[in-house]
Formats: sequence, structure tokens, C-alpha cells
Amino acid sequence: MYSNKILGHKNVLNRLKALLLSKRIPPSMIFNGRQGVGKFIVAKEFAKSINCSHEKPQEDNLSLDLFQNQNETEKKSDSNEVKPCDNCQSCKQIEVGAHPDVRIIDSSFQGFLLDEDIKKQKKLKIDTVREFSKYAYKRPLLSEHKVFIVNDADTLTTEAQNAMLKLLEEPPKNTFFILISSQKNTFLPTVLSRCHIMEFGPLSNETVEEILARNNISLDEAALLSKFSGGAVKTALDMKTIMEKLQKLDTSSTLYPFKISSMLPKESYLAREEARLILNILLTKTHQKWITINDSNQKTDLKNLIKETLKLKTFLNQNVMPTPIIELAASECLKHGITLGFMKKYHE
Repeated sequence: MYSNKILGHKNVLNRLKALLLSKRIPPSMIFNGRQGVGKFIVAKEFAKSINCSHEKPQEDNLSLDLFQNQNETEKKSDSNEVKPCDNCQSCKQIEVGAHPDVRIIDSSFQGFLLDEDIKKQKKLKIDTVREFSKYAYKRPLLSEHKVFIVNDADTLTTEAQNAMLKLLEEPPKNTFFILISSQKNTFLPTVLSRCHIMEFGPLSNETVEEILARNNISLDEAALLSKFSGGAVKTALDMKTIMEKLQKLDTSSTLYPFKISSMLPKESYLAREEARLILNILLTKTHQKWITINDSNQKTDLKNLIKETLKLKTFLNQNVMPTPIIELAASECLKHGITLGFMKKYHE
């Protein structure tokens, strides 16, 4: 599948391309992988490819070839069969979320359906499944196929998953379901057995850096954030937000560690998530400093600091309150000149 909106995931794209060319697309699929690696973008481009009418194709504006091992002749012979043209009515409507036959099922959809605050939609409920099931059994309005992309599908309640079983087992004609997940083990075995699973691995640091740069982040910041990302653009952007929020704190103050902990979100689950990101930033900065140091004693101290920070991270995973963990980690790292300032250099 060709699209200049997608970087990385060569193996997944090759498999999707093969499915498109064979015209044997599984009616129910799970796109599984950590958050922020581009699963939703791939699903959206895949939906475009399924329904693209290839009106007004622009031969001089072929998308970036993501399959380096294919020769130029092969690309020209089948590229229009597997890539969305982005010119036809179908592609344009899918891009802006207005296609009547391509539905995005997520917290926004559920919040609108239930007339509730979108931010409070932590689980996808049975009422949501029942609602989009009605659409699934209706005839398509614009295109030949209907596509339902269920974002954060791993938050479907047990009741909601059970309500989907008939749809997944006996989908309406020309209808496809793509469940986007970061934890496929949350699905019922009966759901997993009915779906074709695509595994998305982490992106390379170089790919994350390029995506960040495309989103108007400076090259220096993009290079730094990519090292913290763990292969996920969302993680890199979350860390950027945290580091910008904390970089103005006075690191010379004895209250510095406590200022950091005081800025954690009030909601416990959000505080724990942000604390985990902060520990990852400190671990990465410590490791980078360890790489640049030549003094054996300092290397040993930094190695011990990494071990201690990792131990604190395990405590965080065991539901220990995040506040004292962050205070202790920040305090110990500060002794070695390691802070959360955004543009701090590792050797400083």
C-alpha cells in the first residue's frame, strides 16, 4: 500500500498491499501495537484504498515508495491499484471524516451519542456497538464498501465485545471492521479468533525524528525527542509537553523535586502516566550522559543511578503513589546534573 502520509511499518504495508491486490481483504482485522506508532493513519489510508475511485489520477505526483526492494516497473504497473488517489470524492471525504460509509468509532463518537463529556469516555460501551451495528446493516451510500474503524478498541467492555461477535463472525456484505488496539490481550478469545491480526512494531528513531520534523518541530528538538520516544510519536509529543512545562523550574532550588511532583495531574491515572514518562526521560538522559563520560567512577555512579531509577519505575507499576517516586528520582538525578529541562545537553 502506497501513501506519503505513512512512514515505517514496511512489513505491515506489504501485507496490506498484498490483500488489496488479491482482493481478499479479511472482513475483521485488528491493528495492534503500542500507542502513537501510526496505526490509525494506516487504517485511514487503507480505508481510502478500499474505496478509492481513482478519479483524476496525477501520474506526476506518485506517493513515496515505501517498498525499496521493488523495481520501478513493478511500481508503475500496480501502484494505482493499491494507493489512494486523494483526489476523488471518496478520498477527500475520508480524509476529513465526512464519508458516510467510513465511520470512526471512538470516544468522540460515543460522547456525542450519549450526550456526555468526551473526556469521560474511558471505555467503549455496548450502546456504542449497538448504534454503529445499525449502520453496518444499511446499504452503502457513496462507495461500494463500508469500513468501520474502532479506535482504542481495547477499551471495549466485555458486554460491548460480546455484542460485536455476530458482526465479526457474519459481517454484512462488503463491510470491513478495523479494531485499533495497543493491548490485544484485553480482547475476548472469541473476538481474537474472528479477526486477522496485524502487528505494528515501534518506529525507528530516525522515522520518529522525520515525523516530528514534518510537524514543524525543530530538527534539534526532533532529534532529542526521538531518543526518548521508544518508537512512538505520541510518546515523543507527550514528553515534549512535559519537558516544556518543567524546564522553567529553578534547578538550583532545594524545592526543585517537590515542584515537579506538585505539577503532576490531580487525577491518579493521569499522574501515574505522566510520572512514568518523567522517569523515562530521566533514564534516557542518564544513559546518554553515561555514554559520554570517560571517568570510570562517574560511569559506575551513573550505572547505579540507572538501576535505582529502574527500581523506582517498578514501584510505580505496582501502584505506589507517584509523588514520592518522582521526588526521589528527580533528587537523585539532580545530584548528577541531570534535569528535565528541554534543551539541556547530556554532557552538562
